[in-house]
Amino acid sequence: MMAKEKSTAKKQTRHKKKVIRRRSTVYVVLSVLGNLLLILLSLILLAVICAGIYATDYFMNVLGEIRTTDYSEPQQRIKEYEAYFDKLSKLDYLVVPSEPFIREGEIFYLWTATPPRASEPKVYRWKLSLETNDVTPLTPDAKQLDRELGF
Repeated sequence: MMAKEKSTAKKQTRHKKKVIRRRSTVYVVLSVLGNLLLILLSLILLAVICAGIYATDYFMNVLGEIRTTDYSEPQQRIKEYEAYFDKLSKLDYLVVPSEPFIREGEIFYLWTATPPRASEPKVYRWKLSLETNDVTPLTPDAKQLDRELGF
């Protein structure tokens, strides 16, 4: 019986798997690259968060500055121009207003008015500086209208 037990013990030891914990170079390289990728993604996320904080602070300062600036005087002046051109359109002038547009901190206003039985339109153009809060005529017709309206 002893011989039988020995052969059974040998069979069991022969089939026992050896567990060797070796790390291959591919596994090490992939692990290092994965860690570097995670660090890089973390830095990018941190940069995006910092940029968001900076942009929010910048826009809050701009909004605070706009809130403290009084734009009522230039807006009243623009309303007087609109009333003038409404009056011209009732006198059979062909008045074409353009949408105001903003460029480099200035708002530009443009109206063209063609007198009845005339082919050449008069061009009225102003700019409103958001920094200085001044309305400046840009065409001779706009300068003449400012003089007529008392500006």
